[in-house]
Amino acid sequence: MTRPLKILGICDVSVGYGSPEIAAIMHDLANCDWVSGAQLIEPDEPDRPPIPNAPHAFQIRRIDGTGLPPQSLSWTRHFVAESAKIVNWESPDILIIFGGAVFASLALLKKRPKCIIYFAYEQIADLPAETLAAHRALLPDMDLVVTPSIRRLIHDATLLDVWPREVHSIRNVADVAYPHVPSVQSADIRNAEIIWCGSLDRTRTFAGHFLSPELSDIQFRMFGRLRDLDGLGAALAAAPNITHHGLVDAVTLSSAVASAAYSVVWWNPANSFGHLHLASNRFFTAIQLGTPPLCGPHPQCLEVARRFDCAIVMDDWSRDAFIAAARRAMDMFGTDAYAAMVSRCADAREHGINWPAQSRGLATAIKAAA
Repeated sequence: MTRPLKILGICDVSVGYGSPEIAAIMHDLANCDWVSGAQLIEPDEPDRPPIPNAPHAFQIRRIDGTGLPPQSLSWTRHFVAESAKIVNWESPDILIIFGGAVFASLALLKKRPKCIIYFAYEQIADLPAETLAAHRALLPDMDLVVTPSIRRLIHDATLLDVWPREVHSIRNVADVAYPHVPSVQSADIRNAEIIWCGSLDRTRTFAGHFLSPELSDIQFRMFGRLRDLDGLGAALAAAPNITHHGLVDAVTLSSAVASAAYSVVWWNPANSFGHLHLASNRFFTAIQLGTPPLCGPHPQCLEVARRFDCAIVMDDWSRDAFIAAARRAMDMFGTDAYAAMVSRCADAREHGINWPAQSRGLATAIKAAA
């Protein structure tokens, strides 16, 4: 490497609200002495406006959806085409593709960048047929594939019957407010509430569990999009022990997690292979903020919980298992046992469950690939 390199990234979501590794990776790479500049292309999602005064070291280029329905096929195709035009114009040394929805932009490039990195943070097997076709054709040509779950990547590559040349695994532990670091609250000043951050859906994220009458004395504070197809929004609004704040800025969200007693983390494992095997980033970020997760028995969650004893793991994903775990959690709140669990979150943070540890290894792998 004889000169600093120019980096361009394409992602399929507006950063600052979710998928925090995207912004964290771009920010840390932009600060490397072997990088001359970093830009990120993102879609203009109506309910995710640009974050004012975001402390990022990279430039954001936002592509307007021209009135197309957000996240529709036509919207995605428009974004992919416009992103490819920018890549062709900018001619970056390193191109980073964040997420499978924008992977097809590679097929529209007039000239291949020197180095292409693919961060497969979504499950490839869930993508539409035309996007799967792009993966079959182009995945083996990637200089580096980054994954938060080796087991899921093996599953996806087996399905496609194509294999990446080089793979680097990271834990998806970046906080949505990164590089801002919220203060970790001591156990004795936390709010007696259980927090939820993420999409609310009766099927995909068991949102109906929160409405259980047996938990009506427990306060639930919720953030994220609501998939309201069956009266879920009205039911949550009518529950006196539940508050739903929708989408908020990253600093507000992380501060809320840091002050809560527990953070609920789960996916319905029936959604996909990946939803079983990959722990949500909310699991890792809660630990970093000293907030014990109350989680489903996803393999990654079990691995960390058994090693550090820093989470309450449900027996399964059923309503009864959630009720039992939530009752156990709140019975523990305010005790010495709870303070010890908060302390063990700090132990986990000191021994690898932190973003800098992941970022250093990833930057080294990307530099080597370039």
